[in-house]
This record gives sequence, C-alpha cells and structure tokens, in this order.
Amino acid sequence: MVDTPELSLTLSMPRRAADDADVPFPVTVHSSLRTGRRRTSMVGGSAGRLRVAAVLVDSPTLVPRLQDVLHRLEQGTAASLLRVDIVCGHDRALREQITQWAAQMDQLRVYVHGHVPELQALFGTADLSLLPAVGGLLASSVAAGTPVMTYDWQPHQERVVRLLARLGCGGGCRDSETLTRVLEDLVADPGRLSRWAAAALVAAAEGTVHGFTQRGQHHIALPDGLPSPGGHGGPDSVS
Repeated sequence: MVDTPELSLTLSMPRRAADDADVPFPVTVHSSLRTGRRRTSMVGGSAGRLRVAAVLVDSPTLVPRLQDVLHRLEQGTAASLLRVDIVCGHDRALREQITQWAAQMDQLRVYVHGHVPELQALFGTADLSLLPAVGGLLASSVAAGTPVMTYDWQPHQERVVRLLARLGCGGGCRDSETLTRVLEDLVADPGRLSRWAAAALVAAAEGTVHGFTQRGQHHIALPDGLPSPGGHGGPDSVS
C-alpha cells in the first residue's frame, strides 16, 4: 500500500471565495514513482485538507451538477476535510456567478479562479481532479500524477473514460448523489486515492496518457453501465 500523509483538521486560512492573486498556490511539488507519494510545500493554504482541482465551463449540465455536488459535500461529514479550487477560464460572468455562490459555503473551502495558464501545474498541487471528460484535461492531470473523477460526458467519448478506469487512476460519475458519496469515500479512505495516484504516475512514466488525446479530445464524455469507484453502481458511473 502506498504511504499517505494523515489527514488533519488544522486550518491555516480563513474560508472564502477568492481571486487568483489572493489564493496561495503550492510552490513546490515532489513526486516519487516508486511510492506514488507526493509532498507539497505551500505558502499559506489549507493545511490538512484534501485538495480537489475542478474545471468548469458554462453549460446546462456542468454548472448545476458541480454546484449540487459541492452543496451535498457541504452538508456532509467530509466538508471540513476538503478544499476545492474551481477554474472557470476566461469566462468572467461564470467566474462571478460561481464566486457569489461559493461564498455561501461554510465548512467546505472553495476558491474560484479565472484563467490558469499552466493547468498541469495546478493539477500537480491537487490530490484529485474533478473534470469534464475532455481528453486533454484528463491527460494533463494524469501526467501530473493526479487521479481524476470525471463528472460530465457525451456517449461518443466513452473511450477516454474507460481508459482512465482501465489505467486504475480514477473513474467517473454524473449522478450528483453518487458522486458525492464517492468523494466522501475517498476522504475516508486515503489509501484508495494514493493507489490511484500511484497508477497515474505509472501511466505518466509509461506514456499511456497519450491515449486520452488520440481521438475526441475536444468533447465531453463518459460511459454508461459500469460500477463507480465507490462501489455504487448505476448507469452514470464507471470505475
């Protein structure tokens, strides 16, 4: 089993939704292929919280689904153990919308960002990426050694998420209630997340991440009919 740091409730920053310049990103990330263990050195930040890097685009499904998942997490037992960084890209209206919404969170620590020039560097500071199933995004996260949960898709992109599951470095679910349970399970069982991270590092070292971008990298997709990583089956899950 891969070693993982023990989660702690130590808090080092007031909770708020913030602009990019106000959020202290980690400054160094050290990865070990042998152990799959990563150590992050931060200037400020959310010490002891599992870090999730989420990418959001304005769509009728992505925005309400991500909001629903984060609202459910806020109401659950894992909220005080999570930090979520949401990247909205160049969409200023979406960023303002999500910033106002995130300000309502109490236990869950949410930070909202606009354009991030080096997404792979951001993924490298996270413990888990929460992404639409765009091949290029999945490849960037796995190349950084960070596992992925995908949360939105179209049927024609089934291949890239099946590849993610086959490599053992993540899974996907577009049912909000089930996805929330999966994320809570990962907080409760950091060993599983560490195994996913180790598999991601192996995939990066072997170059199999290129399989995500060979076809359909500009679409959003996930498959149907497989069990989720948390063991909760359903038509909107894959592991």
